[in-house]
Amino acid sequence: MSRLARWFLPFSVVVFACESPDVEPLDNAPDAAVAAAGCPALNGQELAHQNDITTAETWPGDGTVHRITFGITIRPGGSLTLAPCTVVKVNSGLVLTVSGTPTAPAKLVSLGTAARPVLITSAAPGQSWGTWRGLTPESTFELAYTTLENGGNGGVHGASLSLRGNGPPESAAIPMLKADHLVIKDSAGTGLVLESGAAFTADSTEVTVTGGGGSENADHAIEITPIAAGTLPALHVSGNAHDAIRITAGSLYISRDLTLKNLGVPYYFYFDRVRITDMSGGVTPTLTIQAGVELRFDDYLEVGFANPGMVSQPGRLIAVGTATQPIIFTSSKTTRAAGDWPGIWLFNAAGSRLENVHIEFAGGSNGIVSANCRPTGTSDDAALFIGSKGHSYIPAASDLVGVSISNSKGHGINAMWETSGAYAPDLTSGVSFAAINGCRQTKNGTTTGCVGGAGCAVP
Repeated sequence: MSRLARWFLPFSVVVFACESPDVEPLDNAPDAAVAAAGCPALNGQELAHQNDITTAETWPGDGTVHRITFGITIRPGGSLTLAPCTVVKVNSGLVLTVSGTPTAPAKLVSLGTAARPVLITSAAPGQSWGTWRGLTPESTFELAYTTLENGGNGGVHGASLSLRGNGPPESAAIPMLKADHLVIKDSAGTGLVLESGAAFTADSTEVTVTGGGGSENADHAIEITPIAAGTLPALHVSGNAHDAIRITAGSLYISRDLTLKNLGVPYYFYFDRVRITDMSGGVTPTLTIQAGVELRFDDYLEVGFANPGMVSQPGRLIAVGTATQPIIFTSSKTTRAAGDWPGIWLFNAAGSRLENVHIEFAGGSNGIVSANCRPTGTSDDAALFIGSKGHSYIPAASDLVGVSISNSKGHGINAMWETSGAYAPDLTSGVSFAAINGCRQTKNGTTTGCVGGAGCAVP
């Protein structure tokens, strides 16, 4: 009988309540052999679980394998605690659900330690179990020194662990997962999915996601909604189909302050335009990006919004990198080309600052038609498009420092603001350009028309 070398429990474990003390022979040892010197050797016995859990229940880590043989739900008021050294084997496709209510929370707690970890794994070689999932904000997980391996069969985007906060993703970060050295490995698709504001607790420490597979929309290490992304703890991500954090929420509004930390993993804003704005105009949300972060886009990043007759909706972008750790705004494509994404629109963005920032492979169609004085026959497509007619926001040259714009299918900077006369300001002093298909900066609009004709303010 081999000893476990090391164990970790997946985030979304299918847990079944003990139906009876049935003891079955151990049909195969867990796949991961990870040394846990403090854990007892497996004793060749299995304890089958198939009933829902309605009270407080603990599964011991005494060398007996806990086998989930039917889908289990931890009901309101119930809890399951996995003791140090617990080994849980889950039959193919089975799901563990945690379903609490405001008056009767439910939770799953895994009490692994560095020397005595917990392992959640498949019951048979070559098969994947389902997912551990939390359905409400009161359905919480506390997973310490726990590995979840070979899950995701039928889970949301192939996830081993998925939580649903049921809150507005543009403004909510609902703490549902406390992760302390949580490992998710070899998921069928995305390792971890946090939906509708589900987020990490402030005391979470470290998460590892490795070996996840899948096809389109099910192949990133982690999927999370915008504001909750600010709660991500230290990450170790490798060997997944895409080693990136996918941020998604349908229409991607960011209506509260958000800081994207440098976790060594790119952030991918999936599919839709990203809007930094509060639709009520009651607050000015700020997106702050730490040095060294890479952000990938399909559509453009819009900072603030304003239309005649509507409440002003300002936003702010603070992207301050360093010479050795620049911030990169780029395409989501595997093979990148000019025009892959539309770029950044600083629309109603007073107080924004870009320093040591690279904007690349942008200038794709943005669908905007301005009244500025760009060259005749050209569009408003640009890597960086700024302002709008009839609105007061005009950046200063000092707001753009150490910025590089490269491989734009359109202009470098498209000046869409309006002034009373001159074409100003010139924003290019702090910006370098390479492979630009147009002006470095277009002429902005003026109240007296395009004096001297349309064209480039800075060719």
